[in-house]
Amino acid sequence: MTGQDMTFDIARQAIDGFIDLTKFGDKPIRIGFFGGEPLENFELIREVVLYCRKLSPRITFRLSTNCVSVTSEIAQFLFENKFAVLCSIDGPRVIHNQYRVYKDGSGSFDDTISGMMHLRSSGVRISVLRATFGPDNSHLVERLKYLHVLHDMGYGSKIDMQPYVDSDLPSRSKNSWPRKFTIEDVEKLKPEAEGVAEFLARRMIEGKHARFHGVRIFIHRLRGMKFAFNECAVGRWSANVGVDGNIYACFRGGNSDIGNMSDGIDEVKREEWLKTTYTANMACLDCEVFGICGGHCRYQSLKVGKNIDEPDPVGCAFRKLWIATAREIIRRMANEHKKRVQGNIEYVSGGKGNNPEKAFSDW
Repeated sequence: MTGQDMTFDIARQAIDGFIDLTKFGDKPIRIGFFGGEPLENFELIREVVLYCRKLSPRITFRLSTNCVSVTSEIAQFLFENKFAVLCSIDGPRVIHNQYRVYKDGSGSFDDTISGMMHLRSSGVRISVLRATFGPDNSHLVERLKYLHVLHDMGYGSKIDMQPYVDSDLPSRSKNSWPRKFTIEDVEKLKPEAEGVAEFLARRMIEGKHARFHGVRIFIHRLRGMKFAFNECAVGRWSANVGVDGNIYACFRGGNSDIGNMSDGIDEVKREEWLKTTYTANMACLDCEVFGICGGHCRYQSLKVGKNIDEPDPVGCAFRKLWIATAREIIRRMANEHKKRVQGNIEYVSGGKGNNPEKAFSDW
């Protein structure tokens, strides 16, 4: 729904509906504001928050933003209402400004950093720093190092990097959005992924925080051997309302609609999103990462013209890449542990960095 703003009437209907669905529970109700760029419609955010404050103390708020519109006044509002904020920043200036540009072609890096500074000085919790990368400008290690520099300066408790997957975003002035990944593109990323593993393992060995959500989940899964057949929340305990009043299983909208605010959720449509993927797709049963990958993205399957239960090969290739990266980090940490034990190097009590095994608890 590019170029449209949600009305308060649609937002109110969505909130009332979700409050009604959860009225017998006691867990927090999380309401998230997601783009385009939600702060371009800040008055609606303010109106929604004020409305929610009258309804239930269980409601909490999340915001995904590129930060360019964050002022000190907006930051103060977010702090007062206990927002958790995801900040999109693609890396250092040169990398960030390749695609995140204004209509006149100028880069948005300085305004993004300025907005993040407003957030931090106001005490807003930056929950995630997220970078988006394309096949022709991946720079995984450079991005990850920069995001960790920001983290070490007090920006963001988590770090994530996500591949560019959409094809329906508008071009941005001098630079068009990057093309979508192919399986061949993912294969070419393997040397960079090894660099990611080396960087994260080294930080953990040195006792520093190491963050990369896409790899972290597989490290925990591999070490605990917990099988995860479908980790996606869409259609289960998550629903999303578009500016048109339609209810979508996935936050990306598209053809994931499962109802509308007038008629409610269509349980027949929702049922497709409740299936566990490993029973619906026989190919998963023979996959070498079965039970570890957490299931394919069903929205992406539909996006590329496949059946909802048929994984997108590119998505599978990325998950296998991150799993291999997680394995490499575990291998490096185990070797470090072995060297220290054989060398009779004593671990300093309480120091995560002095014990590679304990370093995993930081994740």
